[in-house]
Amino acid sequence: SFLMRGHFNGELWGLTMHPTMQQAYTVGEENLLVNWDLVVRKAKAFTKLDFPSRTLHISQDSKYLAVGCLNGSVLIIDPKSLAIITTLKDRQSEVTLVKFSPVTGGYLAVGFGAPDFEIFIYNVKANFKIQSKLKGSNTRVQHLDFSDDAAKVQFTNASNEIFHYDVKSGKREPNGVSLHRDEKWASWTVPLGFPV
Repeated sequence: SFLMRGHFNGELWGLTMHPTMQQAYTVGEENLLVNWDLVVRKAKAFTKLDFPSRTLHISQDSKYLAVGCLNGSVLIIDPKSLAIITTLKDRQSEVTLVKFSPVTGGYLAVGFGAPDFEIFIYNVKANFKIQSKLKGSNTRVQHLDFSDDAAKVQFTNASNEIFHYDVKSGKREPNGVSLHRDEKWASWTVPLGFPV
């Protein structure tokens, strides 16, 4: 029996909240993924992953948990059992960000670090097939938001630049800040723009 269990080595970077329950998920560089029960303040479940990770996000319908790894892998995990459903491996560089769109069964955005600095949009309904690739950033992606209808995405990078793209086509919208001034966003995590 264990007296205490949790993260123990390396840095703890990844945290996501369950959309409907008093639970959180964390992931760290020691390869540990933990599901926390916030009511009793204890680890509800945990599993050891094959790779160190720094980012994770849960889908709105709680069907998928995406974990971004330092080796470029994205693990799609069942949030209840913490079992791996599938692994996406389309780049070798570190995954710096993962985020599901607000539309159930919509999209998963994955940001990659050096040397790629790209975002891949995966279509969840099409079994996580690549929908589009967003190119143009020259540094790591740090924050990303989907519009309410998941048709648009905005993100910022380490150089404090803001980008806007069409999700389906992957086309950049250079005048996105003014074009989407009144856009309804599902979240606002970027530190730039009109509401800031």
